[in-house]
Amino acid sequence: MGQNTANGSVVALVLCGAVVLLPAAYQEDGCPSGSCTAYGHRTCPQHPYDRYDPARADGCQFSMYDAPGFKNVVRGTKYVVYFSFQGKLIDTSAGGAVLATKGWTVEGTTTVAETPPTPALVGLSATEKLIGAHTALNLDTGALELHIVVTRPPGLPGLDGSSINLSLIDQVGKRSHPPDAPAVHEIGTQSQSTVSIVYTLR
Repeated sequence: MGQNTANGSVVALVLCGAVVLLPAAYQEDGCPSGSCTAYGHRTCPQHPYDRYDPARADGCQFSMYDAPGFKNVVRGTKYVVYFSFQGKLIDTSAGGAVLATKGWTVEGTTTVAETPPTPALVGLSATEKLIGAHTALNLDTGALELHIVVTRPPGLPGLDGSSINLSLIDQVGKRSHPPDAPAVHEIGTQSQSTVSIVYTLR
């Protein structure tokens, strides 16, 4: 569980499908089947960042690695990261009995002084998936925001918010002026990134 912000905007992190990180309830980190992005499931294949030794089926040594955090950071943006993790050792042969539980927290705040050299921004492509849209209040300013949430493979160049055309239509069908250019915030893990395209609504 956790909550991460960029200049006061709460930035969504998709964990699996349409399941997003919640600030006060633990959820599994990734998909336990299909794409196998969750950790520790014996039915998933071995991976350098998620492995049992000496073998996946019956190895008693487990190791995992992840690097959650903001990607394609922007100069002048204040980023706040807070993740609370809970690891459980489960005996699947005993009906899922929990043998041990340990927790740890990752948190920090920084304002980016310089933008690292990155390739030019890119528009949306077939590798991205629209998850949804929602409104939220900015935690720093109280401004009403519209968030468009998109998932994408990790390691891509930053997404160009100006490549998206957005029109707002009121309840009687009258088209209003488009909002100002959006801020684009990206957060992710080893397996997937989530982009929040944030429009401040007037």
